[in-house]
Amino acid sequence: MGKKLALWAALAVGIAAGLAFGFRGLLRELVVAPLVRLWWLMDSLPQGLVWLVAVAVGALAGLRALGSMPRAERPRPQEPRPPVSQLIELVRLIRRAEYSPAARRELGRRLSRTAVGIRARREGVPPRQAWADLRAGRWPQEEELLLVLVPPRFPWPARTGQNYLESLSRAVELLSLKARGGIREAR
Repeated sequence: MGKKLALWAALAVGIAAGLAFGFRGLLRELVVAPLVRLWWLMDSLPQGLVWLVAVAVGALAGLRALGSMPRAERPRPQEPRPPVSQLIELVRLIRRAEYSPAARRELGRRLSRTAVGIRARREGVPPRQAWADLRAGRWPQEEELLLVLVPPRFPWPARTGQNYLESLSRAVELLSLKARGGIREAR
């Protein structure tokens, strides 16, 4: 296969050389003479002007090429997933909170909002004051509830004698009692 290709290439070069030799007068008049005249013209122009024209032509060619490129199609929107119910989302968060400090903090934030709302409504304390007391650790009095509302980074404190889910369950019970007025804070 390689020898055949080499023979065909040699034949093509030979034919091209023969044609060029045979039509050398025609080639000189149609190709070489105009190229030489163009070269003389370019050589006679100031260098700055030549570069300016070359850059302008290049920029126009580039812009034209960019304009003719097919535009990227926007990805088709996927069918929207059905909204996850808040209950399912909360269940997932509680499951993650068993081992994730970030999930514990998120649960703590959610329960803190509820706890501050309960305290503001039941005790007439302004919400800003309730938040300040919670952040300072002055409220709530129950350590179990405070540990869930403002969880430590890691690991879950062993001083409660419970795992996180048990402490969470107890904290929700305490909040429920506070909401019903069963536990009153001493001011």
